[in-house]
Amino acid sequence: MLALIGFSQNSDYYYYKSKKVNLYKSNSRHYILTNKNKSGSAVVEKLSQDNFILEKMHPNKVRNSFFNREKNTNDGNWAIVKGNISLKDYDWITYKAPFYYTKDSVEVGLSHLFYVKLKKKQDLTVLKEFAERKKVEIIGQNDFMPLWFTLACS
Repeated sequence: MLALIGFSQNSDYYYYKSKKVNLYKSNSRHYILTNKNKSGSAVVEKLSQDNFILEKMHPNKVRNSFFNREKNTNDGNWAIVKGNISLKDYDWITYKAPFYYTKDSVEVGLSHLFYVKLKKKQDLTVLKEFAERKKVEIIGQNDFMPLWFTLACS
């Protein structure tokens, strides 16, 4: 599925098969990314102490899929948390995104990653300029689909 998520003053939305799908923000479920200095067990302990429900947590190994494949680098963890969590309450949370739902109650979650397909190889310069301007990081290029790149928000 290819989706373009848009945000406006009136509503959030994405397009699927040329149709606009409105999104409604859920304040009770979030995707978070932790920094590499906070262990997974410390994350679990702190969130449970503060009465949040940790639905899922995994090491953030996105970089490993592009670099250091033989060596696991620690880039923190990603997790799905129930409860209204604030970034300013936890200095070890580096990224937070809400979950959304559609009018049909289908949940849509956002992570810190997004994917870009170039029209031609020469557009890499344009992508690098875009990434620098928007302060996003180009994580790597897909080995099997050479015009596709993975980028990360901070």
